[in-house]
Amino acid sequence: MPPQVEAVRPQARSTGVSFDTDIWVQFAEPLDSLTVTTRNVFFKLDTRRLPISVAWEAPTRRIRVTPQVALGARKTYTVELSPDLTTAAGAKLGTLYFWQFTTVSVRRPAVPGPAAGASGESPFVSLRWNGTEASAGVLEYEVLANPDSAQVALGNAPLVARVGDPAYVPSERWAQGASLFWSVTAHNLDTGESAAGPVWRFDTAPEGAPIDSVEVPLSEWADARAGGFRRCMFDNVVSSPITTCAIGLSRSALPPVKLAGARLVLIATSTNPAAGHPVIASTTGPWTACTIGYPGPPYSDATLAPGIVLNPGEVTFASDALTIHIGAMRDVGSLYGYLLRSSTSITYFVPAGIAPLKLYYYVEPRAKVPRGASRP
Repeated sequence: MPPQVEAVRPQARSTGVSFDTDIWVQFAEPLDSLTVTTRNVFFKLDTRRLPISVAWEAPTRRIRVTPQVALGARKTYTVELSPDLTTAAGAKLGTLYFWQFTTVSVRRPAVPGPAAGASGESPFVSLRWNGTEASAGVLEYEVLANPDSAQVALGNAPLVARVGDPAYVPSERWAQGASLFWSVTAHNLDTGESAAGPVWRFDTAPEGAPIDSVEVPLSEWADARAGGFRRCMFDNVVSSPITTCAIGLSRSALPPVKLAGARLVLIATSTNPAAGHPVIASTTGPWTACTIGYPGPPYSDATLAPGIVLNPGEVTFASDALTIHIGAMRDVGSLYGYLLRSSTSITYFVPAGIAPLKLYYYVEPRAKVPRGASRP
């Protein structure tokens, strides 16, 4: 350090520095406050200057640096002092001085979805939180969930999942009319650093809660057969052992409601569609109707529901897994439509403008109005 500099924070070459760290440099004697400006004090990420505010604190003889942008994870920052910084006695620093520090490589999970303390929540809801940026390294999130808040807080609750993205799509519905406590611990597998989030809670809707429904149209549909023949956005699609048959939903068309169930009804023009054992499955990646192929893309992921023929010509797909997937497609955003599969050829009528998907949702209770007042 130059003779005028007594201490810095964070320490030079320190690692694992928190994102809200104090940044200052302390001098052995008072400075001329008129020289303590952003013309003489710089904050850099690599060679790029970042916006800051600087202040001279006379009682502690410190220059305090406050970044005007959020610090990134596992990033090395440089604080640089110009030789033109001047003491109250008129002596200049006389040499360029800088020090560096590196931030922690994992962020504490925050901003939960569902929101902390949410009530009347869907038992099909996926869990989401703010994660660490992928540039910080290989990340893993451990999710704990249990009706006992103490067990979650102590880390003794069952491990629900280890996931690489800041979201967990459950494999089955949560308990109805119950409180669920959950937490997430983030791990950076490259650095070994970890950060545990707080314990959050949400309450699922009780049995017998009022339910309404809304219909949602398909956004795209297509089929592609062995040999390269493809049809996109035609008035029907064909599912068969030698066909890729895909249907999609627009995320923007899925309403922000708390799901109580989902049912997809397709009109089959084939004779005895039940004999083909139809099923609906999720897809492994994004696709567009006029670019699908056989045997893919898109490729089949998990089977979500069998097709049940309740009325002649109607094939109904409904299950907890399908409802969970539809909700996660809307909330998580990394899931991509569906494949129709069957052991024999089944032709489904898909006219534009028809809404074959019905979503059931819990009706939000209306706030009580004081006696004598009128509802808005």
